[in-house]
Amino acid sequence: MALKDVRIIPLDVGRFEWEQCESTLRRGIGKRITSPYVVWYIEGLEKKVLVDAGPPDQERAQKLHKAFKPTISPEQETLQRLRQIGVNPNDVDILILTHLHFDHVGHSDKFPKARIFVTREEFNYAMSPLPPSRLGYETLLPGIEPVFLPVIRQFEFLEMREEEILPGLKIIPTPGHTVGTISVEVMTGNGSYIIAADAVYTYEHLQGDAAQNIPFLMPGVYMDFIATWKSFETILRRARYDIYRVIPGHDFEVLRR
Repeated sequence: MALKDVRIIPLDVGRFEWEQCESTLRRGIGKRITSPYVVWYIEGLEKKVLVDAGPPDQERAQKLHKAFKPTISPEQETLQRLRQIGVNPNDVDILILTHLHFDHVGHSDKFPKARIFVTREEFNYAMSPLPPSRLGYETLLPGIEPVFLPVIRQFEFLEMREEEILPGLKIIPTPGHTVGTISVEVMTGNGSYIIAADAVYTYEHLQGDAAQNIPFLMPGVYMDFIATWKSFETILRRARYDIYRVIPGHDFEVLRR
């Protein structure tokens, strides 16, 4: 593997709307914003690697999650985005699910040959979540089966500890958004980058508020305040305190960069 050949390719797999204060706690209360759904293909490693599988198709997303007003064109669906960069879903060797929310597992059943990695802690919670979490996981809802359920046989469970999956590819535990959220560290010819997914929604979280001497801004949706804060610290440290070596989960800047 030549590090100079390793690239992280963000794929734009749709849009959704939410309150700004859901993205960043106490900011823009009552103001709705549009954010992207993103997945990441990693090119140049020993295996073909995809991080997250994006939201489901427009029909399912709109039916179950209409509050977010999802907009996912056929061309934006994860499988089509992969084909647009010359990747056949059947050829994906490894699929890493940073967590099991619907917008990260929507096409996880479309990679028949992939080893699918998820943390055991995330899976255990997703299968029996507290009532407020059920819609996010599409679990324990009458008449609804989570997309990831049919591919459990492909799951390979990780513990909440750092682990190398391939040379140049590591898993980092970054809980807080959910109990079992992980980030992915990728070594490239330009150094390491951290795919934080929903451990960090936007760069704003890591920019903080200097005027108030607050190093981080909290997301508005999280399960554990303290774990989220500690994960920010972990991610930024691993990124050598360069926020642009961090790749957030729902920031248009990721697509521009």
